[in-house]
Amino acid sequence: MSRGWSLPVLLLSAFAMNVLAAYGTSTGMDSTGLSLPGGSEKATASLVGLGFGASLFSMIFGIICVTRDFGNSSIGRSAFLSGGPLRLLTLRAFALLLPAIAFAIAGTLSVVAVAMMSLSSKGGQFILDTDGRTTLAGVFFTIVFAAYLGQFVAWQGRKSLPVVIALVAWTLVLEPNLVNLLPVVGKFLPGAAGQAMSLDPSATFDMLPVGAGYATYLGWLVLLFTAAAIRLKRTDLL
Repeated sequence: MSRGWSLPVLLLSAFAMNVLAAYGTSTGMDSTGLSLPGGSEKATASLVGLGFGASLFSMIFGIICVTRDFGNSSIGRSAFLSGGPLRLLTLRAFALLLPAIAFAIAGTLSVVAVAMMSLSSKGGQFILDTDGRTTLAGVFFTIVFAAYLGQFVAWQGRKSLPVVIALVAWTLVLEPNLVNLLPVVGKFLPGAAGQAMSLDPSATFDMLPVGAGYATYLGWLVLLFTAAAIRLKRTDLL
């Protein structure tokens, strides 16, 4: 998974986009508001919460580390060397952990660094209170989970471009609209669960509790892993 340019390019893109998002948001912050009680804490949580943007790049990497083997027809050889398709599925999920953590570190460190510099320049302080720490942890695990979301869905689609387009469209357009239109059902979708995990202040619906957000997202990953295993068991790899 670490061969080629996919991992470093996507990691650098995730870092750069998060820096831009956090810096752009920080320029609109008023130094007067930072001086109020709790102002620095709220600003800190707001900026570190923007780290979730790295989840999009993490998800794309999770997709292509599966679909590229289908594209070059090496998936059969990979399955043979791994001991079968189901074992390949498990090993790929295990191997994805380190890249997923790398994306999570890049995503969180980028916004933390910008928050520290920006708040200091405006007379505020970088202060992670309880909510801020919950937000930072939620962002970290959302990025990790997104990599697995992409990988498990990729076992179904098997072609890079269609799967990437479909998941990006789902994440950025379809899912947010569905959550807003049907919040009672939508809050149990992966994206809404990620918002609950990170205490997203921009949410316009009644979010799940933090713990329920983690459980819901993990439930989706288990379901998608099971669906991938069923498809690999019942269909030919090529």
